Amino acid sequence: MGTGRKTALAIVVIAEILTLVAIVLVFRTGMGGGWHWSWVGWLGGFGPQAQEERVISLDAPTGPLRIYNNRGKIRVTSSAAPAVARALVYGFGTNKAAAEASLSTVEITTTADEAGTIITVNAPTGGGRMPYADIEVVVPLDAQVIAEARMGNVEVRDFAGTIRVVANMGRVDMDHVQGNIDVHANMGSVDLREVFIQDSLQVDADMGSITFRGTLGKENAFEANMGGISLRLADDHPAMTLDAGWSMGSFSNRLPFSGTLSDKRAVGTLGSGDVVVGDLRIRADMGNISIR
Repeated sequence: MGTGRKTALAIVVIAEILTLVAIVLVFRTGMGGGWHWSWVGWLGGFGPQAQEERVISLDAPTGPLRIYNNRGKIRVTSSAAPAVARALVYGFGTNKAAAEASLSTVEITTTADEAGTIITVNAPTGGGRMPYADIEVVVPLDAQVIAEARMGNVEVRDFAGTIRVVANMGRVDMDHVQGNIDVHANMGSVDLREVFIQDSLQVDADMGSITFRGTLGKENAFEANMGGISLRLADDHPAMTLDAGWSMGSFSNRLPFSGTLSDKRAVGTLGSGDVVVGDLRIRADMGNISIR
């Protein structure tokens, strides 16, 4: 191969690599990632970025608090202090003025009535680098929260209460949560750590894995269509009735178990003690089930 052909091939390979990296950076930012480069910036230098913080007025919720963000992360925590919310809005453009002007295209509204409070974040959609907002909400203890992210991750930290999470394109991450949990992730993993369930737990993942570490409640259900399910429970976890099924995968368990075990299903009693304190249902269509 001549020098000219080698040079041309090298240019093509480098261009393909740069294109792939640019696509990843754009996707990460759309999902609320940490990079803030634009298509324009990537193709012709680093594009200017603008950022502003907006404090959202939030009275003490009298009912459920619903948070909707169509482009960006949602973060929820609990506190004994009054409820508060803030958003970090990111804008992009071909120059500084255009980036700052794009901030105004992200709309944040709050409505409240007898049924509860709704915080809505609407950012423009489309290809390339579009403005978006990450929102953080601190709620009172024992609050009822519904968090829905259309394109972005949902994080719940140090929370006590009842929470329902819907993530259409993004992962769900919870740490030190006590109460009742309902999670549905369409395209992303679900990771629950140091969780104590009071009554009910429901976790569904269409395309992603599920991991749980903590104490189960009275009613517990896990379902993954394309991904594994891993539960890490205490060695002396109270007894639960178990109904686990898997289609394409395997089942492993290190806790005490009595019942029937076949190649696709396990039904019986899981855990320690003579008193059964709850139910555990697990379904994995294309993935392994692990309990330890």
